[in-house]
Amino acid sequence: MTDNSRIGRPAQRDLTDKQRDQIFRVTNIGLKWIAGTMSMDEVQNELGKKAPLLPGDLQSYIYGFDGFGAAFDIETKWDLQKHHISRRFSLDVEDWITSNIPRETFEQNLGLHRVQRGELIDGVRKEVLNYFNRPILPTAFPNRVGLNLRLPLPDDLPFDVYVNLQYQRALDKPERSTFENTADFRSLEIERSYLTPEELQQRNDAKRQKYGYMGLCTGMICPETGYWEAWGANGPLDVELMKAGERYPTARNNLQTVKAGGPYAVDARYFWLCSTEQEDLAGARMVPLRRAQNG
Repeated sequence: MTDNSRIGRPAQRDLTDKQRDQIFRVTNIGLKWIAGTMSMDEVQNELGKKAPLLPGDLQSYIYGFDGFGAAFDIETKWDLQKHHISRRFSLDVEDWITSNIPRETFEQNLGLHRVQRGELIDGVRKEVLNYFNRPILPTAFPNRVGLNLRLPLPDDLPFDVYVNLQYQRALDKPERSTFENTADFRSLEIERSYLTPEELQQRNDAKRQKYGYMGLCTGMICPETGYWEAWGANGPLDVELMKAGERYPTARNNLQTVKAGGPYAVDARYFWLCSTEQEDLAGARMVPLRRAQNG
């Protein structure tokens, strides 16, 4: 009996070494784009010029390769505003190709970390995902398993980068090809997920408490690059952008005290405010009028 579903479809075959190398090359480019170390112009210099498939805020760049396809998707509005999941890279192996790529190879080649539920991500936030996810039946792919990994990033970045790998067990070898050991890689997704305002504030509060115990004052060495809030005897005075290794300066006194004949600059105690990625928060706490008036 003829299987009509297979008419016109290429014969089942194994992934070649050349295709495997190309998968890792393209995935590495996608990972760099998601993490922000490669621009879309640089991606297109590597893979070829493409026009976005869709107009508007969602832009998709689709690439076809021998044995697999890849897509670069960006929500331009969210990416500009640094909200939600703004970038996604996906790669899918053709159905008629059987791959043999152990999951450990992705971890080693791309520098990925297996997530563990409850672990601390940046010293503050707790991981909520599991590494190993069996399929929830019934689904379109009951014989696939998902693996969650994370790209380790500096603690001051406002987003996380997650990778989900999809593997399939061999249906004709159920006793030897299991969810736990299958190496038949089928697809992956990489996402840039921005922290919520609450998560950013949680991180800032933890750093503020940590550095608060150090009693950092004018003349002392700044331990971390970011925006720092200067406090005087009667409360906050101003915000300074500091680089790690610099000495904290004197702070501008409040305008009322200066008008009353008090000193313009005073020694201050410094408290962490936020990272350099949070310019809006820092700008809202600065004192622009006093800066303009006094130079």
